Amino acid sequence: MSIGRYRAERVLARFTPDDWLDPERRTAVIAAFNKEGIMAVPVGLDQVDFCDGAGPVTLLKWRTAATERETFEGGWSKLVGALEEVRALYNATTPNPIVIHQIKEKFGGLRYYTGAAPEWFLTLIDAVEEMSLRTCEECGEQGRTRGKGWVKTLCAPCAIRLDYPLTDIEQALIEAKRDPASAPLYKSVADVKADIERSKRGS
Repeated sequence: MSIGRYRAERVLARFTPDDWLDPERRTAVIAAFNKEGIMAVPVGLDQVDFCDGAGPVTLLKWRTAATERETFEGGWSKLVGALEEVRALYNATTPNPIVIHQIKEKFGGLRYYTGAAPEWFLTLIDAVEEMSLRTCEECGEQGRTRGKGWVKTLCAPCAIRLDYPLTDIEQALIEAKRDPASAPLYKSVADVKADIERSKRGS
């Protein structure tokens, strides 16, 4: 695991590997990382350690390292982005910034791990993690947890694409040639059938 893509690229876009090789400019790079809550420790002239347990990476790989800490799909980007915006505002006003340890999917839900943080921010994390259980990890639409082995939170279309099980209601909608994404509007298969019958009578 390594630093998150968007946080790292926001820093790296302002610098080049040459900035890391120059002792004076390297200080500015480290300060920029720390401002984003990212630990970056020089290990020799051509390596940097992001202190995530994965070990140091060479300068040629430092942009690649930016992709490895986040292990979730794009459907949760808005949820994570909301937390990141709040964290950035807080970090700009305190000498004790909130540091991200890891952001990932676990048991079908988002997990946002930090170091020491104010209680209000931890409460916000809990709320966002709860929202992730109702948000498709793939596309961001309304979803539900699915699967027994590798659990994921998916909407019906993404569940079909990834070969995850559908609910009885979703299956009934598909059989009726209706959009399975409308499943949250129904409480039971009987409701689906009743709605179909009403549509037939009205046509």
